[in-house]
Amino acid sequence: PDSFDAHLLLARSYLRNDESAAALASLERAHELAPDDWQVRAWLGAALSETGDRRRAYALMLGAARERPGSRPAVSLAVRLALEFDERRSAIDLMQRRLEVEPENGARQFRMGLGWLLSTSREDAIRDGAQALDVVSDLGDSQDVLEVRAAALAELGRFDDALVVIDAAIAEGGPRAAGLRQQRVAYGQRRAWRE
Repeated sequence: PDSFDAHLLLARSYLRNDESAAALASLERAHELAPDDWQVRAWLGAALSETGDRRRAYALMLGAARERPGSRPAVSLAVRLALEFDERRSAIDLMQRRLEVEPENGARQFRMGLGWLLSTSREDAIRDGAQALDVVSDLGDSQDVLEVRAAALAELGRFDDALVVIDAAIAEGGPRAAGLRQQRVAYGQRRAWRE
């Protein structure tokens, strides 16, 4: 019962078989035995997020992601949980730390998320359209990038430019086009998009 390695190995076996609930007891005990182990905190947080205790999962994942911003899985889950709990500042901080540590590995996902939050947040202090444009500047012209770019332009008050960009995104069609048309209406009314 006091063997950290035994609990860790048992938990990992359960996790590899997608049995998060079964892994919880071993992860909890491993965490008690080594509360400073960031990997155990991350695994425990991930298991808790799947079994229902999402608030505690968020606290554990936030700590793990801040300690190890190079861990893409930890940062990704921490960002998702931060957004679920409307903790946009934490989500932005986590993505920025991740991009500072590893600007290339998985950067598109974090750059897109960061650009979107900086463009569309309801919190005035968070929004920064110029930074959002910079974050997505070299990601190409795919529909999702155009959507972020249009939101950033609208945030900067450049509504005519936002309309040109959102029209290019709409022209690509697909299932996202309906949502993009709603954004176009906002930009045509000289309003920035808010999430």
